[in-house]
This record gives sequence, structure tokens and C-alpha cells, in this order.
Amino acid sequence: MYCAVPDCIRPADGRYCCCHRKRLQRGQSLGAPLDVAHLSPRGRVLEAAIALVEAESDEDHQRAWVRLRKAALAWLLGEAATVPHLAARLAALRFGAEKHRGARR
Repeated sequence: MYCAVPDCIRPADGRYCCCHRKRLQRGQSLGAPLDVAHLSPRGRVLEAAIALVEAESDEDHQRAWVRLRKAALAWLLGEAATVPHLAARLAALRFGAEKHRGARR
């Protein structure tokens, strides 16, 4: 059984899926698009890259750039879980970036 909301392909426990049930509890519209949590890591990077290209203002461009960087890093870290030496190296780089970021403040 699937969610009663048109175009929703999530399985339903009752009439609505968990996402639309939560929207009802919050009093939000059921017609608004859901977050892109269901996208693959590659899909998130692609969506973020498209948003970067389509950004019209400097603020939108900066926000899209951050989103792209985070999506790419999440994708890379997800892939790195299958390669132990790569995961260790990325963790060291990430720790170094956080350490460096803290020094700038």
C-alpha cells in the first residue's frame, strides 16, 4: 500500500507515508514537495551543481556552493567506507580542515 498523496511513491502505514503524516501533524501542506533525502549521493551532487549554475545572486551562489561542497563530501565519504585507507585519509583531512577553520575565528 502506498501513500494517498498523488505522486508519492513511499509505502504507507495506514493512509499516508511517515513524511506526509508528519506534515499533517505540523499543519503543513501535503502538496508541497518533500525534501530530497530520497536522492542518491550522486543525485544530491547533481542537484547542487544545477542549483549553483542557476544561482542568480551572490547570496544564492554562495549558498549553492556550500551545498555542492557538502554533497560532494558526503558522497566521497560514503564511497570511502568501502576503501579503508581512503576513509582514514579523508578523516585526517577533514579533521585538519576543522582545526584550520577554528584557527581563523
